[in-house]
Amino acid sequence: MRTEIINNVEVPRGGQSPFQFASPRDEGGHMAADFRIVCLCGSAGALSAYIEIIHSAPADSGMAFVILSHRRIENPCWLVQILSHETQMHVEEIADGTIMRPNCVYVGPAGKDLTTDGQALWLAPVSKMTGWPNTFDIFLNSVALNARGRAVTVILSGLAKDGCAALEMLKTNGGMNYAQADAWSESMPQSAIDTGNVDYVGSPEEIIVAICKLPPLLDMLAALAAKATAMRPVLNDLELFPEPSMDDLSIVQARVRSSLANLDEARASLELSKALVRLSMDAVRHSQSLIGRSDRVIHRLRRELSGCESDTSAA
Repeated sequence: MRTEIINNVEVPRGGQSPFQFASPRDEGGHMAADFRIVCLCGSAGALSAYIEIIHSAPADSGMAFVILSHRRIENPCWLVQILSHETQMHVEEIADGTIMRPNCVYVGPAGKDLTTDGQALWLAPVSKMTGWPNTFDIFLNSVALNARGRAVTVILSGLAKDGCAALEMLKTNGGMNYAQADAWSESMPQSAIDTGNVDYVGSPEEIIVAICKLPPLLDMLAALAAKATAMRPVLNDLELFPEPSMDDLSIVQARVRSSLANLDEARASLELSKALVRLSMDAVRHSQSLIGRSDRVIHRLRRELSGCESDTSAA
C-alpha cells in the first residue's frame, strides 16, 4: 500500500484518479455511488452526543458514520450494542480491512490507530503510548488525503485537542467541519473552533440536521461537470482545462462552504454554479499572461462567462 507523510504521520494514499472517489462495488460488480464519510470524534462526555446524532440520522441518509473515541483497551465498551438500539442502520466494530458502505455505522476499537484509503478502514497498534492521544489526528489526516470532499468531521465533547491538527487539510480538500456547542467537556470542540477551520457550531441535533442538508455529492459533481461541459468549447479555444479536476471541486466547495450548511439543495446548487463561473473567470485572468492569446479572444471569453453569470444570477 502506498503511503504519504502528512503532519508527521504516515497515512495510506488511495490509488484512485484525481476525479474519481474510491468506493465499494455493488453486488453486480459495478462501482457504487459515492457517499460522504461522517467522522464523529469524541472523548469524555461524548456518549450522549453519539447517541443523539446516530438516533437522529435518517437510516437512508446515504452516508457512512465512523465513530472514534479515546478508550482504554482494558475497559469494556458497549457502544455497538447501545447504538444498535438507536438506529435501523447496521452498526459494527471496525476490523482490519473493513469496507465502508453507506447507511452503516462503524465503531473504532480500543487500543488501535485507524486510517483509511477512502474505501477500507485499516487498523494498527496505537502509536502513541503516553501523553495526550493523537488517534483522531491520524485518522482524519488519512480521510483528508483520500476522501477529500466526501469528508464530514464532527468534533464532540472531549479533553485536549486531538483531531484539530487535521482540520485545515480537511477544509482545504473540500470537507466540512463541525464542532459541538454544548459539550460536557469543552476543551476539544473549543480547540477545533480556535483553529478557524470549523464551518458550523451547534448541538448534536443541530449538527446532524445541518449535515443532512448538504446536497448529495453526485448532484454537486453533476452540476460541476454540466457547467464545465457548457463552457468547454470556449475553454478549449484558449487551451484551458477541458475536464473538471478534483482540485476544481475543492476550490468550489471552499467558496460556497459558508452557504451549504444552512441552505436547501436548490439554493446550494445555484451557489455552486455561480462559484464555478467565478472560478473559470479567475482561471482566465490567471492564464492570460501564460497562453499568449490576443486581448480580443480574452475579451470574448470574459463576455461569454459574464453572460453565464448573468443568467445564473437571474435564476
